[in-house]
Amino acid sequence: MPIVIRSTIEAISSGRFDVKSMVTHIYDYQDVQQAFEESVNNKRNIIKGVIKISD
Repeated sequence: MPIVIRSTIEAISSGRFDVKSMVTHIYDYQDVQQAFEESVNNKRNIIKGVIKISD
């Protein structure tokens, strides 16, 4: 694994880099079609969307 990827994973897992602040939208798995449509049609307002597979 390249050092950049390893360093990034370590920064995220240790809490030095807060990725939660980048998530602007969370979708349930059954709404995956809506998630993709919104990500294409609403690019200015969606920074990072997450699709939840389970609770």
